[in-house]
Amino acid sequence: MKKYRNDDWIGNGEYIAIYSCWNRGAEPLHMHDFIELIYISEGTGKHSIDGETYSVKKGDLLFVNVNETHSFAPDGIIRFFNILIKPKFFANRSFHVEDINKLFSLLVHHYSNGLDKKKPIVSFFGAELLEAESVIHSMLKEYDGKKGEYDNIICFYFQILIARAIRNVTLREDADVIKKFSTIMRDVEAYIEKEYSAPIQTGDIAKNLFYSPAYFSRCVKKYSGKTYTELVQLKRIEKAGELLKNTKDSVETIAANVGFNDKKNFYKSFKRIYGCSPASYRGKRDSDNG
Repeated sequence: MKKYRNDDWIGNGEYIAIYSCWNRGAEPLHMHDFIELIYISEGTGKHSIDGETYSVKKGDLLFVNVNETHSFAPDGIIRFFNILIKPKFFANRSFHVEDINKLFSLLVHHYSNGLDKKKPIVSFFGAELLEAESVIHSMLKEYDGKKGEYDNIICFYFQILIARAIRNVTLREDADVIKKFSTIMRDVEAYIEKEYSAPIQTGDIAKNLFYSPAYFSRCVKKYSGKTYTELVQLKRIEKAGELLKNTKDSVETIAANVGFNDKKNFYKSFKRIYGCSPASYRGKRDSDNG
């Protein structure tokens, strides 16, 4: 079995490396002497970690610890981000080690038979997905640019990513909240997917889904942490990103097609989510495709 060493992947004098990757083929079983985080940004596949196989999709963040066996097989083309970390990273930066320990403890699921089993995956959805992806893009930008204090800035972004993962897992464990609001949110997500480009009218969707506007707004905010209007805006930006990657339409046309009437508001919203302008985002797509 091949063992990857941090000196082969992490630069001399560095404690962390971040890569954006495309993959069409399977990676055979291996291990490494560094911590690896894998964020799936496009596609699906199967990841095996220490003998357990998990189906993965967009929005999944996987944790592979030092010397854990690992392999993966994509279903076609898959895009992912690799965050590779030397264990010394946590000792050489002002990182709250208790946060990473808390996250790993939350990833251990307790079963009625008394056995504990780790599921080393955090799944982001909706607004949390876009926000987590924005943090990872910012980390990659700092790593590629390597401007002054970039390593400390990456450390702060990493702290945010771990905090978001902890919040995600904590909410997932709150079964009562999930049970109470999951039906409403499924309806909301389906409605937004269909009507995201239409004018935003919270009262209309509440009526269409047979909820009072006040109850609907309260449930959406409690479950997602966002207002309905914010969720629609996030979906519009997500769709705009897809159109920038997959079409040659002008930025103005794309903004209008996803429901933005104000060009300035579109540019501001896009940069807040993706960390760059629409033109820069499209230019990165073109450079990735050669």
